[in-house]
Amino acid sequence: MTDAICFKVLIMREWASGVKSSGELTVFSEASGIWVNIIPVAIESFNKLNKQFGFGVKLKSHKDKDTADVVVVSTDGTGTHAFDGGGSATARLNGTAIHGQTSHAADDTGLTKCVVFLPNSPSFSGGFINGKEVRESASKDVLRVIAVHEFVHACGLNSNNDHDTTGLFVQSLQPTGKKLHEAMTKNPGMPPMRLGPSTISKLKSLW
Repeated sequence: MTDAICFKVLIMREWASGVKSSGELTVFSEASGIWVNIIPVAIESFNKLNKQFGFGVKLKSHKDKDTADVVVVSTDGTGTHAFDGGGSATARLNGTAIHGQTSHAADDTGLTKCVVFLPNSPSFSGGFINGKEVRESASKDVLRVIAVHEFVHACGLNSNNDHDTTGLFVQSLQPTGKKLHEAMTKNPGMPPMRLGPSTISKLKSLW
């Protein structure tokens, strides 16, 4: 028996004009443990998708937490992040979940800040031995898909209605060994990563 991924999101909005005109989102990561080496690779993976599909926004690593557009944190339970300038975001995220949660701050000009919450120790059910469930740690490839999914949310696709029916931005993904695939389909696991046409179209409309 495997665990399905369900992503909690908000509403779709454009980033403020100054950010949008730059064509990039800066990313500062303070995620610890297993995520330290995953986030740079996930940024690279996102940018490869942008290069492939031309949806108009790339990610760039940033060294200053206060001035970054996107801040990535890891949590085991309830995590809170205070936005520079006021307000905060709170995620209630099981530390073993195979999913993340993304929240934005906004003003009258559009989205201004974003925080991506990721679980500390993602794992899924590997079956039962002598009546006891065996948990398997998520592979690096699974972690990378999770992070890229959340980066798509960071771009402004923040409604459950924005999820696609195929590709890494579906609402429900399932672990299959060291990969993830769209639940209730026979599609092969990811990576390699793919985006559905609806996701690409919506990203282009925002950027």
